Amino acid sequence: MSSADALLAQLRAQRLRWVDMAEAGSPGVRVQIDTPSQFKAARIARALRSGDGDGAISEVAPLVQAWDGVTGALLLGAAVGSSDPVPAHAGVLAVLCADRPEWVTTLCMSAIEQATEARAKIEAASGN
Repeated sequence: MSSADALLAQLRAQRLRWVDMAEAGSPGVRVQIDTPSQFKAARIARALRSGDGDGAISEVAPLVQAWDGVTGALLLGAAVGSSDPVPAHAGVLAVLCADRPEWVTTLCMSAIEQATEARAKIEAASGN
């Protein structure tokens, strides 16, 4: 790995945050999302303010990097789905969020908060 690749890996790792989905009605589930750009955070905020759930989902789903606690039983119901973990997937998340608006709100608010914190760190580092 080159020094640039190593630096890029460090930068990407710093941008990740785990979001606990207990407040969204799913205890034991957490979703790891990447920090959105300031532009994407603004689009997420606009979608939330306007009540555009589909727009919010389409903005936040690609930020998902991993999750814990998501199983076939969570997705399909205990009678049909298994207890096996389901790999993180933006498309699966979009379908999951379509039926769980509280997930959309929780993930979007976390993404906006992450972007705000990232911007504050940049401003603090530059002395603004």
